[in-house]
Amino acid sequence: MIASNRGQLVLGEEKIDKSAQGRIENSSRCILVLPETASENPRQPVNGLAELRELHILVSHQAVCRRLCKLAFTRNDASIYLFAYARHGNYFYGGRSLLERQAQDTFDFTQQSESKDVPKLSIHQSGSVHAKVGKVPVDPLRISPLATLRGQHIATVCADSFGGLPPFKPGRNSGATIYHIIPVEKGVDSGRLAIYINGIEPQFVSKRCRLIIQLRRPCIRRCLHVGLAPIAQFPLGTNDKAGVTVIAGWDPTRPINSTQDYLYIRGA
Repeated sequence: MIASNRGQLVLGEEKIDKSAQGRIENSSRCILVLPETASENPRQPVNGLAELRELHILVSHQAVCRRLCKLAFTRNDASIYLFAYARHGNYFYGGRSLLERQAQDTFDFTQQSESKDVPKLSIHQSGSVHAKVGKVPVDPLRISPLATLRGQHIATVCADSFGGLPPFKPGRNSGATIYHIIPVEKGVDSGRLAIYINGIEPQFVSKRCRLIIQLRRPCIRRCLHVGLAPIAQFPLGTNDKAGVTVIAGWDPTRPINSTQDYLYIRGA
């Protein structure tokens, strides 16, 4: 994880679950089914979500709704696009490596590439992963194709402190845009959203997945299951310096202690 200007980052949720305190959400699991579009599949859309393009993840913290991130989708394939939003509109991004048997990575992210535009972290169905600001991709990486994964952890969105996230007034849900609010228990002031993929069934390495998205696309034989697990943690910084971090790009099918490259976007 990354806190303030310097901090620590750990890949693999199984290594850091012990830091959780309390619960972010204790409701039953919610499943969003995204079928193929009507032109590609004559069946009726399920729950009106055939045209879903954006899923906004919000947290309700101390009676204030705050914006954590957005997941975006296309009609063409089962790729996933991640956006995180910084309160002050400053973004840093780049690529890093965790060497063999290295458990943490500490660095000054202010020395990396910087942008005022919101970067996009793309996790393509093919396994290509890259960060993009404008039209130029940054440090592309390759992981196993998403359909071959079996519940592994592929990305994390981490908030240093919920109080440091930008306030947000959700709009009305429609077929194209869904606002999902995660209630936060009293005393929980920070958390992260871990993202898992399974190309066969809605089963994941983590049992904490509270929201499951099922992507049905003509280009894949089976439904692609995306699991989202909200996890409480201790605050990583004060509200005035807090930010949000997105990490992805390591290959979860490789041995846990092997050298892993990854991409990050840091919003501050």
